[in-house]
Amino acid sequence: MEKQSIIQEHTRLTLEYSNLPLSANSLEEYEPIARRKEEILKRIEELKQIEQEWEQPQQSTTGLARMRTITQCAKYLKEQDPESGIGEYYIRRMIHEGKIPVVKSGRKQLVNLDKLMAFFNEGEAAEPEKVEHGKIRKVY
Repeated sequence: MEKQSIIQEHTRLTLEYSNLPLSANSLEEYEPIARRKEEILKRIEELKQIEQEWEQPQQSTTGLARMRTITQCAKYLKEQDPESGIGEYYIRRMIHEGKIPVVKSGRKQLVNLDKLMAFFNEGEAAEPEKVEHGKIRKVY
C-alpha cells in the first residue's frame, strides 16, 4: 500500500471509531457496535505495524549493504521527509568531518544508507564551543 493511502485509512478509521456510540439500549444493538470497534482496533494496529516498518531502515534482501552516492542519499532523505533540511552539502560536510564513513569507488564516494539513517536517527551531541579568555584567537 502507498504511504499516503495508509495514513488516510488510519485517519478515517480513527474518526469512525470515535463516532461510534459508547452505549446501546439492548444487547442486540451493542453487539454489532462492539464487533465493529474490535475490527477497527485490529486494523489500526496493522496499519501502525506498517508505519513502523517504514520508519525503520530497510535491510537489503541480499544481505549486502545499501551503498549509495551522496546525491542518491540526499534524494532518498528528501523522499522520506520532503521538509528535511538535510541536503548533499550537509552530507558531504559530515563525511569530511569523519562523522559518516564512506567507501571510495573510483571517483565516487559511496555511503552506507542504513548507517546514514542510523546516524541521523541517533543524532549527534552538540559540542559547546570553547572560549578562551585573555587570548587572541586565530582568524582564518
